[in-house]
Amino acid sequence: MPNYKQMYFDLAGKVADVIDILVEAQREGEESYSSEEAQPPIVLAEEE
Repeated sequence: MPNYKQMYFDLAGKVADVIDILVEAQREGEESYSSEEAQPPIVLAEEE
């Protein structure tokens, strides 16, 4: 019989690791964005 408790804890640990990676990536992106000089937005399509 599979050890569901161990499988759950393994999954929860990996999910926590991924959340940490995503939080760090967001923090780095926010730092990079806020440290750059403001640039005008890029217009993809002009309205007619």
